[in-house]
Amino acid sequence: MAKLQNRPLESPRLIVCEGADEADILILLRNEIKKTEADVEIVNAEGRQHLVAFCGDQLKSSGGSDIRLMAVVLDNEDDLAQTQTLMANIRTEVGKRSKLNFYCLPRHDQTGALETLIRDAIPTHSPGHACATQWAQCVESDTGIPPSHQKTTQAQRDKAWLQVWLTHRTRDTAYSRIGYALAKNADLREELNTALDPLRQVLRDVLSANLDSP
Repeated sequence: MAKLQNRPLESPRLIVCEGADEADILILLRNEIKKTEADVEIVNAEGRQHLVAFCGDQLKSSGGSDIRLMAVVLDNEDDLAQTQTLMANIRTEVGKRSKLNFYCLPRHDQTGALETLIRDAIPTHSPGHACATQWAQCVESDTGIPPSHQKTTQAQRDKAWLQVWLTHRTRDTAYSRIGYALAKNADLREELNTALDPLRQVLRDVLSANLDSP
């Protein structure tokens, strides 16, 4: 499970991300507005299955007792009710030790994931869009794929589509993760600038939150 590299938390504002891509993008956006760990900490829970325990552990880590606001960024996947249950479990784990806000991707009322948010913002003329779409159509029509390898949910399909697009879009380097690719490619950040607006809003909300209010 992720750690803060043997250093104490520096801010009373903490963003817990379900995965590395959300964390990488939020750190990138934090750097763009000249903010640091002292303004808001951003950590990676390394998977949906770790979120409940990870959120509780942050309050016990060095500096964690000073956390006043914890914001959790997570994918809705394809079951909104399941995500609501997960959030309820996190609330139980955190209790009254910190204010707790949730930010679900692509939106609170839409199934999917971070990849859905990004895929929806990619223009059809983008290099790799046609290739990824053709690949997805081919896979969906292939009746020979074992059930265990089929992409049955929208989140799974969007993640697979984005992987194909990203491989083509960054063919000289073939980055495998969108968060890492955005950190390394200014032109990719420019192309996906609008797609990152919901994550910019997360940062704005967390940075502007009144820590003294109930």
